[in-house]
Amino acid sequence: MKKIRFNNKQKSFFFNDFYKKSPNDINKVSEERVFFLFFSVVFIISIFFLKILIISTNDRQIFLNQSESPNFKELRKEIVDRNGILLAKNIEFYDIAIRPAKVKNKKNFALKIKYIFPEIDLKELHNKILGDKFFYVKRRATLEEKEKIWALGEKGVNIEIRQSRVYPQENLFSHIIGQIDDENHGISGIEKYYNKMLRDKSNSTDDKIELTLDTNIQHILREELANASKTFNAIGAAGLLMNIHTGEIISLVSLPDYNINLRKNILSDQYANKITSDTYELGSVFKTFTIALALESLKYQADTMLENIPDKKKCSRNYEISEHDDLPDKLTINDILVRSSNIGSAMLANKIGKDDFTTFLAKLNLIHQVDLDLNELGSPLPIKWNNCTLDTISYGHGFSTTVMNVALAYAYITNGGYKIKPRFIKIKNELNFNEQLISSETSNKINLILRKVVSDPNGTGSLADVDGLNVGGKTGTAYKNLNGQYTKQKLNSFVSIFPVPDPKYVLYVLIDEPKANPDFVYETWREHKNVKTSRNDAGWNAAYIAGKVLKKIGPILAINYEDLKLNVAKKIN
Repeated sequence: MKKIRFNNKQKSFFFNDFYKKSPNDINKVSEERVFFLFFSVVFIISIFFLKILIISTNDRQIFLNQSESPNFKELRKEIVDRNGILLAKNIEFYDIAIRPAKVKNKKNFALKIKYIFPEIDLKELHNKILGDKFFYVKRRATLEEKEKIWALGEKGVNIEIRQSRVYPQENLFSHIIGQIDDENHGISGIEKYYNKMLRDKSNSTDDKIELTLDTNIQHILREELANASKTFNAIGAAGLLMNIHTGEIISLVSLPDYNINLRKNILSDQYANKITSDTYELGSVFKTFTIALALESLKYQADTMLENIPDKKKCSRNYEISEHDDLPDKLTINDILVRSSNIGSAMLANKIGKDDFTTFLAKLNLIHQVDLDLNELGSPLPIKWNNCTLDTISYGHGFSTTVMNVALAYAYITNGGYKIKPRFIKIKNELNFNEQLISSETSNKINLILRKVVSDPNGTGSLADVDGLNVGGKTGTAYKNLNGQYTKQKLNSFVSIFPVPDPKYVLYVLIDEPKANPDFVYETWREHKNVKTSRNDAGWNAAYIAGKVLKKIGPILAINYEDLKLNVAKKIN
């Protein structure tokens, strides 16, 4: 047996020393390693590709540090106008908070935040970041703002997703739509009144609430009222357009208004709803009710002459009633309204009597709160009776009520005499006209007299006349009563109906504390064209503005006489 000799210099024993690989074996091992590496690289690339594909097709919200359901469900229904234009909608907002303990370079980070949110006070922000307490840097941040701050890559940023309400029309419907709180509960306006309906989507197939409002007409009315406030240096203005047969409120504006997206507390009384919540002595617009009662009593006709009308009338030792202009000493019932005679109205009221007069005011719902789908409602003030009360109420002084009350009473006495309910929500059910407050004959007579107030050369509302609309109406000029004392500040209004003889709409325009503007040129109609005046009566501002509004909204309304005939037919039947 052959002996194996070991090298004396070899320090260890290896199995490889006795195993010699062939060239084929070496090539085989190399190929296996190449294939292994190739498939490994392909597998890793496939994983990255698949991940990129998922990210690119998935919701962007995966970047947030809080998970969210990909199926967004609104917590409140949308609100739209009668044409489907969006008025209110829930969308996702982001509350951005900072955890100072996780911020590395605090000074640099504060500067970056300030760049994204310029409105933030840098010094205050820096102090908060230097502290230890968790704080919110921006609530209701937009998607764009969220992405900017997330792109900073700072671990100290915390983003919370929540739903909130947005109002695309901003100021336009601020006194109607209202607002919600942070928990998505309505706190004012339609949002509050219909809170349950807006939140409950389980028993309804409708995902929105449709209002009676028209955004286009609302824009026009607001623009003209805003211009009027500037032209006549008024502290505010208001307007209301309502269908006198259905009670649908098509437009309601109260100025000043506010952007309901800003969610600020409004403390000034000037921001109250001048149509539904504020109460006023509204002046001569009340004379229409006095004339309507006189005609309804059947003791008077439109052409009945009232004689021996004095220039002045004392109703007590310290109070004397006078006219706004020189008027004849005898006027027909028709002319008392057309020429707006204070003393003529007072004489009629005294002939009618206190009891019948107050009963009629109650029948027209002038002394009770209006039933309307808003919470911001004012109540007419109790009447304080004295020797002059009946005289002054006959022409709109000594009694405070809301514009909504008066507009609704005008609807009653001009739509054929039927009681209706004002509303903001469109309904599909047929309307019922069960309660008739005055006869259709009296209603027709009132409509024709109101038309003469605008069309007659002696009428006080001639600046509201618009060709083709057959406008009727009544002016009202009143001095404000503050704490029981009359001031020199005026409240001018004009309430109109159209088209006469079968009106479909009532438009009320109110100008709060207007001033005379002797430099203003009235580019209007007939004998008043391109004139100037220092007068500050309702006929020279409220009626003028109403005419401008009517001229623009007439084509939009495109009055549908077939609908009108249908409504009248329902009433007669």
